[in-house]
Amino acid sequence: MTDSIGHNRLAALRDAIATEASLVRSATEELLIRAMACGDAMIEAKGLLDHGEFEPWLRENVRNVSPRTARLDMSLAANRAAIETKLATVASLTLREAARLVAGRGQRSPRPRLLPATGCFRHGVDGESGVYIVPSTAVGFYFITAYRGEEATLTRRPVASSGLDDIGQHLGIDVAAMTFRDQACLPVDRNPFDGHLEGSGDVVGNA
Repeated sequence: MTDSIGHNRLAALRDAIATEASLVRSATEELLIRAMACGDAMIEAKGLLDHGEFEPWLRENVRNVSPRTARLDMSLAANRAAIETKLATVASLTLREAARLVAGRGQRSPRPRLLPATGCFRHGVDGESGVYIVPSTAVGFYFITAYRGEEATLTRRPVASSGLDDIGQHLGIDVAAMTFRDQACLPVDRNPFDGHLEGSGDVVGNA
């Protein structure tokens, strides 16, 4: 009887341990994802402010984020690829371990002007010209569709985020004069405008 009770209890404890361990890992990954998303937003805000204005702006407008936390979150966001690679190869990655991983790597320069906010596509318009930047399922890569009047050009292969600000000259459009707006969307595995626009063609993008 006692052996049976002990055996059943061990089985229950085994399941509880496995469940809680899985939840811990999910919570840890969620913490990192949220920290990087916060860092993305702060990097964008910093890029819109003059030199030296970011920390005073942060203290005035976001009271629950210290400068130290801001620097960490921006560093995590700046090194997203390294963190995501590490997450794919280890059982779990704590915030402290992630901080050590990116220590000394520094922050990236302000995000490209054409880079949409996380979880969004970006639409830029200037008169009859415009551009859509849509996130692909390959993290850090985007499908581009540009139009002038009734003519359109698109990329059938996604373009790396680092090349977004140069895409205007490849597509022959003036992105500097455009007004941009972000809208929520899910990542896609192909350009959503491919096959739906007349006059569309390939532009060589990063594979």
